[in-house]
Amino acid sequence: MNRCWEPAELTCPVGRRLLVLAPHPDDESIGVGGLLLAHRGRCEVHVVNVFMWPSNTNADEAPKIAVRNGYNLLSWGQNGVAYWAVSDLNAEELRSLQRLL
Repeated sequence: MNRCWEPAELTCPVGRRLLVLAPHPDDESIGVGGLLLAHRGRCEVHVVNVFMWPSNTNADEAPKIAVRNGYNLLSWGQNGVAYWAVSDLNAEELRSLQRLL
């Protein structure tokens, strides 16, 4: 029997929270899906999709938070770039992440 399609057991350190930054929806499942699966039920798993593109203006825009379909959306502008971060993280956690980016 061919076993190449059976998932290997992953041994990795497990903390209390796992945060995945993904530049595009579905990249978290394609890129680190096995890691997410290994942590399922062992810790909090959160995915943040971060989108960025050239802004129509070079002016910085203050962060704005919105809620869509149960997800928090944080948008802001900085140095001529528009950003969106979408996640199940709460608004304050998204703002903390935004300050790191």
